[in-house]
Amino acid sequence: MLSRSVQGTIHQAVTVIILLKNTLLVRRHQGEARKILIVDDSPGWLLLAGEILTKCGYQVQTCEDPRDALSLLKQNPEQIDLVITDLQMPCLDGLELAAELRKINAALPVVLTSAAMFQMPSEKLQRLGIRDFVTKPWDRERLFSVLQEVLPNTRSEESR
Repeated sequence: MLSRSVQGTIHQAVTVIILLKNTLLVRRHQGEARKILIVDDSPGWLLLAGEILTKCGYQVQTCEDPRDALSLLKQNPEQIDLVITDLQMPCLDGLELAAELRKINAALPVVLTSAAMFQMPSEKLQRLGIRDFVTKPWDRERLFSVLQEVLPNTRSEESR
């Protein structure tokens, strides 16, 4: 049996390989003006997720600590168009973060992400401002489908 730390390292390595492969396949989206904040306690994931979204034309900001994300949004609540947050983090989990973000900007859409499976009644998610859930590692088609739905002005170049 592998230790938890070895399992975590293997999971991150596989995630990196899958996401790098998917990044090469991603077509640019017309989301250049859209600002996405990614909140995750894994620095490696933040780097990779930020790179994927940046290469697709989004402006990306990252926070490793959910409290930093709250501070950032308190300073200027309208500067972020979407938050993608990990579900399981120390200090504040993704659900707690979403509830706090809603107090700052009730219109701010939040997308949860996690390697763990997650189920919760949709009405509770909606009350927290959570628009969707994307499993890690991100599937390219699923991720951009969610982004297009959550950010309705975002359209792929093919729809021109």
